[in-house]
Amino acid sequence: MFNKPLSQVFACLVITKDNYHMQKKEIRRLRLKEWFKDKTLPPKEKSYLSQLMSGRASFGEKAARRIEQTYGMPEGYLDAEYAEQPGGSPPHAGLTSNQLELLQIFSAFPEDEQRQIISELKQKKESMEDLIARWIAAQKCRRA
Repeated sequence: MFNKPLSQVFACLVITKDNYHMQKKEIRRLRLKEWFKDKTLPPKEKSYLSQLMSGRASFGEKAARRIEQTYGMPEGYLDAEYAEQPGGSPPHAGLTSNQLELLQIFSAFPEDEQRQIISELKQKKESMEDLIARWIAAQKCRRA
């Protein structure tokens, strides 16, 4: 996908209000995940909520308001960035600076590009795991 160095690929990004802050659907996804982290997902909507939290289902305005009302969340809870919430904790509490940077860059891409990047990263990860497995096998053969 990337025929140029990554620095050139990302240099063309323009910071706008849409990509400077996390996209609304990503904020909603993270806030929903946070809401249910200590709760059991309701059986009647378990599949749907799981799809929303994983990003596999569309998470529009209407769905966000209904979920807030159904599950007793404050109005606008799913749309509020953490800095806007009194006592809110960031969704990235356990992430490294590299992981945060990757998420910030990743969220600037359109959804179809994000899927492509994920696919490429999965392939790269599988190749790396295969290489490591072959190296370990070769080391075992040398010791035997």
